[in-house]
Amino acid sequence: TTITEMIEATDTTPPQITLNSPTSGSVLEIAKNYNIEWSATDNGSVEKIDINYSVDGGSNWSSIASDLPNDGTYEWTIPHTESDQVVIQVTAHDLAGLSASSSAESLSIIGVPPTISLDSPVTEDELSIGSIVDIKWTATDNIEVASIDFHYSADNGVVWKQIFAEGENDGNYAWDVPNEPSDSVALRGIATDFEGFTDTTEVSGLSIVIEYPTIESLSIPERLLTWRDNQFSLTFSVGMDISSISDQVVTLKANSEENIDTGVSYTDSTNTVLISTGSSFP
Repeated sequence: TTITEMIEATDTTPPQITLNSPTSGSVLEIAKNYNIEWSATDNGSVEKIDINYSVDGGSNWSSIASDLPNDGTYEWTIPHTESDQVVIQVTAHDLAGLSASSSAESLSIIGVPPTISLDSPVTEDELSIGSIVDIKWTATDNIEVASIDFHYSADNGVVWKQIFAEGENDGNYAWDVPNEPSDSVALRGIATDFEGFTDTTEVSGLSIVIEYPTIESLSIPERLLTWRDNQFSLTFSVGMDISSISDQVVTLKANSEENIDTGVSYTDSTNTVLISTGSSFP
């Protein structure tokens, strides 16, 4: 006869167990970690603890953990299953094979979407074509924001066009304002968390306006040019359409009325046109 058989033959008292946390009616957020806490005793010793849960009021059960030591706590990551009929049950087993259970009922598992707000630009702002505008936002989540998407509309939201997709939640994006003049401009931002939940923010009443370029600096000397003057620069107030800048639109003539060969380049970061000539004039 083994010790276990002797215990089974003489022990007729099941263990006692109480589920302390969570309590009935608690709300649990998907993907967060919660401590399941219990107290269990036995006239001998508690051999193991099993934890199960149900999302349909107890009709069907799934295991959270089994064969746990009786240390009174277990950290559970809430599964991605929304329900308002959740039951959690803890069961204590003793060496005699006797068991007892304790449950918390009417719990809820909910998904918590992120939140996002657009800080800049704001309603009535005018955005100049070709300018760089900082789109600034604030986005938070109970776990973590996975990605940010932004779109714009030039017709009050009838058609949306992508600015960027699956960007990082760093709160800022430098937007090159498109050549779409309109006083019906809107911006839309979408935050997505790792569980796929989303939140959207919009701002309307914006305008995209034409800003005619002016020359802010010019390196051409105010005198007749000589063969030593073989490079000139013009810096504009706004970004220029690079496709419109070439040696075909720049003409230099010598005193002999002959055209001077030129090379033209454009530096987008400084809005500067650089004009280069040969080493001498004809």
